[in-house]
Amino acid sequence: MRYGRTVVGIATIVLVACRAFGAEPDKHLQIVRHPDTGKLVVIQMPIVNGKPVRVDVTKTTASDLKIYEIGRGRPIRRKGPPYPSTRPAKSGRIGFFRTRFEQRSPHSNLDRMLRRLGWKKTKEHVDYKLDDFTFEVYVPPNYDGRKPYGIMVYISPGPRPYFFAMMRARGVYAKHSLIHVAAYNSGNKQKVWFRLGLAIDAVHNMKKLYSIDPMRVYVSGASGGGRCASMLGLSFADTFDGAFPIVGCRFFTRIMSLEDPKKGWSARFIRPVSAVYRKARGKNRYVLLTGQHDFNRNETESTYVNGFKKLGFKHATYMEVPGMGHSIPGAKFFEKGVIALDAPLKSATGAKIVPAVEASRMMREAQRLIKASKHDTAYAKLSDLATRFPGTASAAKARRMLAEISRTHPKIAAACRYDEDQPIVQSSIDLARKEIAEGKIARARDSLVRVVLTYPDHIESKEAMKLLETVWSKQAKP
Repeated sequence: MRYGRTVVGIATIVLVACRAFGAEPDKHLQIVRHPDTGKLVVIQMPIVNGKPVRVDVTKTTASDLKIYEIGRGRPIRRKGPPYPSTRPAKSGRIGFFRTRFEQRSPHSNLDRMLRRLGWKKTKEHVDYKLDDFTFEVYVPPNYDGRKPYGIMVYISPGPRPYFFAMMRARGVYAKHSLIHVAAYNSGNKQKVWFRLGLAIDAVHNMKKLYSIDPMRVYVSGASGGGRCASMLGLSFADTFDGAFPIVGCRFFTRIMSLEDPKKGWSARFIRPVSAVYRKARGKNRYVLLTGQHDFNRNETESTYVNGFKKLGFKHATYMEVPGMGHSIPGAKFFEKGVIALDAPLKSATGAKIVPAVEASRMMREAQRLIKASKHDTAYAKLSDLATRFPGTASAAKARRMLAEISRTHPKIAAACRYDEDQPIVQSSIDLARKEIAEGKIARARDSLVRVVLTYPDHIESKEAMKLLETVWSKQAKP
């Protein structure tokens, strides 16, 4: 009898609390104990693909969900900052947790990122501090450090990763040996270069803390996060081995619409430099996922057809979820995307490629090319090896051989480097021209001097010298 009265009492209080705040007392509500107060609270569960998803309140904050204290009819407020303090990342920790990283990646350097993307640096382009951001991490319980796991960096469209909304996909991560990591406060309202840099930093730090498969470093995201994921998967193909953009993507050329050939979407970044572009087009994997009723469906399909397939990307997949709008997929289609990312890694016999073995094979091929005096092809092969498998012994040997070719055959090495660096040099010169036209003489001078000193062997360096003479003549005038 006492138990029955308690249940009736709780149900009555829930009804009162729901009516007070306009919530419906149905299956979308969840009763748990609040981690701060220890009291019963009512949580209005998030809806994903039309279905409510249960949430563990210990892994979120009161400001992100509608949490109401039973019997008082008012929200519970968490004391302290909106983003609670977290411990620095610890090696080997498993489960679902929130952490901080302490070291920036060299590739997340602001100037380097802007050069990769072909963006002009302005006053708006301020750098970020890694200490200001926290990360959500999920390491499957079957991780023991003996087997290398892949990593999936997720870029959310909102300030929180909301991985709790994808709890049904946790089994996918465990089944396919993947680790999840995502930055907080990295949503669509955040600066784009912050979002890109934080994803690169996540990979840099997770590689130090866990045994990561060097051929399974992926980036994903939804909506605006998907656009960022596609940019990283292309422009930073030397950091990521694949991209899984969901209901949103970008490309480095103008994409014409399949539905209306007179319309299209402009490029927001430049084509990657040659070594990165070769890896992106020939080695990396891309899965573009959209929904049947997604308002970005036409752009996604057009990018796949008129972008990836038109330019001959070897491993690109288009997936359309029936009945889905502009939202994240369920575990079934999420797993299909992961399978598509991993599929090219398997040979005809079904065995996965071992990085050290593949690097050794590429080294033997490069040595045969050198014996045949095909130093230009060998240089490209060695550059590809060093980019794809940077941590292997063959990669260290490849870097020494590249230095030797540069010493013994400087013209061949210069020609190969020219092909790789030409887009960066040309974009720097174009930027200097604009700065001269706008009267920003000092900035143009600095850009041109940097080109001449960094790329002395390039033909464009002569063009930079001519522009420098123009700059000096303007500065010499009273």
